[in-house]
Amino acid sequence: MSFDLSNLVRCTETNQEGFRCRLSPTHDGPHAWDRCPWTDRRGRGCILPPEHPGDHELFWYDLPVEVGATHRMTYGGSRRTSTMTADRAAANARAHGWVERSRSFELGWLWRTAPVAQLLGSIATPQGSTTVIYEYRGPEVSGD
Repeated sequence: MSFDLSNLVRCTETNQEGFRCRLSPTHDGPHAWDRCPWTDRRGRGCILPPEHPGDHELFWYDLPVEVGATHRMTYGGSRRTSTMTADRAAANARAHGWVERSRSFELGWLWRTAPVAQLLGSIATPQGSTTVIYEYRGPEVSGD
């Protein structure tokens, strides 16, 4: 049996991108997000943890692209959890000028087999993936 002690030693707050504060639960002042503090010339932040080796990385929706570019993302899990993840990601992407063009959910290969799905359906939640296609419309989209 394992116990999650992180709530006892770390603040439980997360930012809109899902990074958790790395300070103690009783800290005063602003949160310090558990991510690399580096930013590029436009202020876009690295998505990796602090003190990571190698090059910095940006979120896919923060990379420079032309208006009209598309990007496909797939979020796994049950329909409910993958949809919730896709909703959060869509809100972040929209703040960077990306709008959702389409969304679909597909059951995983195991769940598409009728006898297996019947057996598993009584003891587990069907798993699959939600796929979202985003289109870049530019920075003015986030202000709609």
